Amino acid sequence: MEPQNDQPKQGNSSHRVILGMVAVFIGVVLIAANFGYIPYHWKNIFFSWEMILIVIGIVMIAKQDSKPAGYILLAVGGFFLIPDIFYFSFDFVDLFWPLVIIFAGIALIAFNRNKLNVPGLSSDDDRKRAYHLKAGYIDEMNFFGGSNRKYHHQEFKGGKVTSIFGGSEIDLTQAKLAEGTSTMEVTFIFGGSTLIVPSDWNVVLDITSIFGGFKDARVLINKPEESNSKGVLIVKGVAIFGGGEIKSY
Repeated sequence: MEPQNDQPKQGNSSHRVILGMVAVFIGVVLIAANFGYIPYHWKNIFFSWEMILIVIGIVMIAKQDSKPAGYILLAVGGFFLIPDIFYFSFDFVDLFWPLVIIFAGIALIAFNRNKLNVPGLSSDDDRKRAYHLKAGYIDEMNFFGGSNRKYHHQEFKGGKVTSIFGGSEIDLTQAKLAEGTSTMEVTFIFGGSTLIVPSDWNVVLDITSIFGGFKDARVLINKPEESNSKGVLIVKGVAIFGGGEIKSY
């Protein structure tokens, strides 16, 4: 059974509930601040860029397919919010990059141990990746690293691309877009990706950018009536402190 592109209605409903709860919380905080029930300093904390990252992280964690990115946003926002809440005799922010490097090292060690203990395609991640490749999907994940891949799917149906503190270049010039609507979900956090597609592909961007961006940088795009492709590729997701572009040769 192939993965489905459509999101369950129940998932969309839960996202609306979370956003509604966030809106109610913001309204309550504003009322409390305006009537002096909370210190002015806390109002600045609640309405800061760090809190924006935390809220976005919570919403992404609620989405089953965006939990890793959500946890990272939650950690980054929470880290930079700590000095505003607690007093330190040193510059707490100076710990950020050392901790990031330590975390990256631990992640790489854990990743390599899993690979050494599981030969071939015995792990769930490897089996999932192999299935996606066979079914016409891609599943790219770059975490503190990069990749450069070419795909030759004759019925490309989309997939997932995640770049966190890393990047990738995905060449689809030898692939053929499947008929109908295909969806590629992207998540860029302090990283990004470049998608190279045939010039006759009909690509629609639906990217939410926060301190980042993702653009269609193709110089030549064939008109729909001149295109040999009968499908549409929707690229949707988030670009936070990162992004990328779509190009054609």
